[in-house]
Amino acid sequence: MKRALFTLQALVGLTSSAWADEFKQTTLISEEFTSGGFGGFDFSVSTIDGTSALMSGGKGGWIINHQFYLGGEGHGMVYPQNNTLNLGYGGLLVGLELLPADYLVHLSLEAMAGAGGIVNRDTNTSQAFPVGSVAANLVLNVAKHFHVSVGATYRIAHISGTTFQSTALNGMSYSIAFLFGNF
Repeated sequence: MKRALFTLQALVGLTSSAWADEFKQTTLISEEFTSGGFGGFDFSVSTIDGTSALMSGGKGGWIINHQFYLGGEGHGMVYPQNNTLNLGYGGLLVGLELLPADYLVHLSLEAMAGAGGIVNRDTNTSQAFPVGSVAANLVLNVAKHFHVSVGATYRIAHISGTTFQSTALNGMSYSIAFLFGNF
């Protein structure tokens, strides 16, 4: 009986140690955790209340495992530059690299949620508004610490109480971004 128990115990020990060597669970945080960061500036062409506009801005964030990033972004209207209208917005940015970031060209998806403000000096009105956007970007790894991104973004914002329609800021924009960091 002792011999049978010893044999059973030895077999269980061998099979469990062999199974443990083969099984590797994928987790969000592992021994291979990497962390980095980036920052940069961008320019985008958009439509504001039916008029073409040039926006300038910046974004930055914390990169986790070369795939997920969390940060912020902000944009302001630079053209048409007149003394009657000022616009800016920004918020929390989350992003995901769909292809490995070590590919020469890879795809990223982003979402932003935040707030903005618009001032119309002709009517002496200003309005804060909620804003959100989703974006798809093609990213070119120019150098180890420098990437160039081109993308398309759909922005949705709701303004009320001004001379603009509630959907005046909704629509597509097309951007180019110059990003620096430890990707």
